[in-house]
Amino acid sequence: MQGWIKRHIWTIGTTVILIISSTFVLLDTFVLEHAVVKLDSGTKIASDVQQVVDTTESDPSSSNESNVSNSSEALSYTEAVSSAVVDSSSYQDEHLSVEITTHDENGVVYYVADIKTDTPELLRTALANDTYGKNVTATTSSIASAHDAILAINGDYYGFRDSGYVVRNGVLLRSSVLSSTTEDLIIDKDGNLSIAYEGSYDPQEAIDNGAVDILSFGPALVIDGEAVDRVTQNGEKNNPRTAIGQIEEGHYVFVVVDGRTSQSTGVTLDALAQICLNLGCKTAYNLDGGGSSTLYFNGVVINNPTDGRNNGERKVSDIVYFGY
Repeated sequence: MQGWIKRHIWTIGTTVILIISSTFVLLDTFVLEHAVVKLDSGTKIASDVQQVVDTTESDPSSSNESNVSNSSEALSYTEAVSSAVVDSSSYQDEHLSVEITTHDENGVVYYVADIKTDTPELLRTALANDTYGKNVTATTSSIASAHDAILAINGDYYGFRDSGYVVRNGVLLRSSVLSSTTEDLIIDKDGNLSIAYEGSYDPQEAIDNGAVDILSFGPALVIDGEAVDRVTQNGEKNNPRTAIGQIEEGHYVFVVVDGRTSQSTGVTLDALAQICLNLGCKTAYNLDGGGSSTLYFNGVVINNPTDGRNNGERKVSDIVYFGY
């Protein structure tokens, strides 16, 4: 009898430990915030980058002052927007123009932001709460608002993964390789987009050679003006999608596709690539999608974000945006 009781106590104890352990793993993965580096709001100038590099105990010489705009040369947000011509779907100032169009084709609703600028520094990235770390999240619109973004989309949601290169504003925040087949998006100091396989290059060397931001979601959609034909586990399914593309120097598109609703099914990666190709993109890249897919313009969320169960923005780790 005592042996039976001991066995049951042991079974119950083991079960409780497993439940607690599993609960902690789930909380640690999806809920508990782990801030690693706190970036000053608007880390865009060399002195800010130096401060961040020092706090991460990296080599101070690794900061790339040529990759970020100098505060004395930075354009004034207030001055720019005060002279801008703005309506619900367009923005025009001396250095930046944005035109947003809505498309409803074959049961798919998607939005295209056509962007032109003569100032590559206006293409920026930002982190939730200006903090790099695990489960540090905020909605695209709140991050955009905090950074005076004129136009923004969700980024690569780096915090959902433990590996994959993360470079923001010329600072190397994570250098672990996700996969040798992962295609990264590199944004350089001239605002040009390029694609590289992770592990085939050193991210710090890329920074030294002019990289300002590296995102590692993917995959690539268009390379050298050719759509990348691929079939992946999730890529062949219709889903909400977000993409960034470059048509030529200073000319970009943001594409956001609604999905998982009766109004819009979403698209496959191949279909998203074709949209970008039809827009004239020479380079295009897939960012985080699903419930994360969000297009923000001038204080308003333009699309209809949903994960298929809950309507509204999903909190994310980061954004890509245009702003001063």
